[in-house]
Amino acid sequence: MLCDNCAAHSDGVRLTKVKLVFMLPNTTSLIQPMDQGIIANFKRHYRSLFLRQLMTAIDPDNESSMRALELSKKLTLLDCVHMAKEAWGRIRTETIVNCYRRASFVKEDCAGAADSTPAATGETGVDLLAGVTADEFSRYVAVDSDLPVLYILAPRPCA
Repeated sequence: MLCDNCAAHSDGVRLTKVKLVFMLPNTTSLIQPMDQGIIANFKRHYRSLFLRQLMTAIDPDNESSMRALELSKKLTLLDCVHMAKEAWGRIRTETIVNCYRRASFVKEDCAGAADSTPAATGETGVDLLAGVTADEFSRYVAVDSDLPVLYILAPRPCA
């Protein structure tokens, strides 16, 4: 099993039928298939589903319409799990294969095989809602892309 060098992944684990191989530091984003476009594709589909649910719920033509704040209070973890399942189901097999190929896990059978992942072609890979441009949707999906995903917590001093 190939593991990144995250501190949470211990090399002291004793496995009998699995060999753990740890990647070199600072190589995860270069060779890990999930970082080659699978996560971005999943995020696009999930946010599209969320936006569609939000816009449907606040539709002014709908009698049972609610405000975004009311919807956010009614959205449950189970709703989010269902949307995540549907978003994962929308990721094409070709996208995953191409991400593995880009990470050099798949041998090239065809010289110069085209990379057709949405990240590579610039496509959104989702059905956009009416009134939402591709540029607006891309900015919506990327709104948190500069946020850190890992914090190193320092021990708190004793009072």
